[in-house]
Amino acid sequence: MPILHIHSVDDENAPYYGGEGKPFPMTKTTISHPSVDDVLNQWAKYNECQYSTNRITVKTITNNIGHKATLYNYGQGRNGVSLFHWQITGGVGHAWPSKIPEKRTFLAEKTCGDPTDVIDANIEIIDFFNMFQ
Repeated sequence: MPILHIHSVDDENAPYYGGEGKPFPMTKTTISHPSVDDVLNQWAKYNECQYSTNRITVKTITNNIGHKATLYNYGQGRNGVSLFHWQITGGVGHAWPSKIPEKRTFLAEKTCGDPTDVIDANIEIIDFFNMFQ
């Protein structure tokens, strides 16, 4: 199963390092999350990726306000599948990374945090799918 995972270290809804996320809007309901590294390492092992425990850095991008995105590659696995991970830092929280400014509502800001344009997740996902055509 090829995987592209995009996740912010600053996400309070689905904490990057695992643990209890913030309550869902207008509720007290929370969910406990595993760490991103634990989940990706499980997939890397399942897919028999060559770097299943020592991912390699492909590139790092920093935008003009200090948000940073680092692309990690776990290498090719069984049947040529790949596992990539964009790690985003810089206070972006749970918002969707995009180059297109989104119309922000009060609820979106309260639940997702500030958006970032350090990468465009839409383009990254399309590029990822195109690798497997």
